Amino acid sequence: MLGGGWHDPSPEQFTAWRNAVDKNAASFKKVIGSKAFVAAFGGLAGEKLARVPRGYPADHPELDLLRLKEVPVMHPVTDKDVLSSSVVQKSAAVYKTMKPFLDYLQSILPPGR
Repeated sequence: MLGGGWHDPSPEQFTAWRNAVDKNAASFKKVIGSKAFVAAFGGLAGEKLARVPRGYPADHPELDLLRLKEVPVMHPVTDKDVLSSSVVQKSAAVYKTMKPFLDYLQSILPPGR
């Protein structure tokens, strides 16, 4: 697989994530809703909390995003893909599609992180 994002995020990342989603999830949803992103990753692959996160109402409009415990994406790669002469080009295309997602995650962290 090819993947990226936040697996086992630090408390600082986790706080930044929830704050960003709570304030304005539209820019993130635009990234993960693009045709190219959906084609490459399907969606987010992270584990979710079973309950509503503490401090948030049960009817929060972004509850599904707030319940995430991690924020990764994964793109499956078959043996045939790995053995293909175009593996580097195809992998680069996947990571190019992933870049706006990674840029968003980096953008919500405090400066210097």
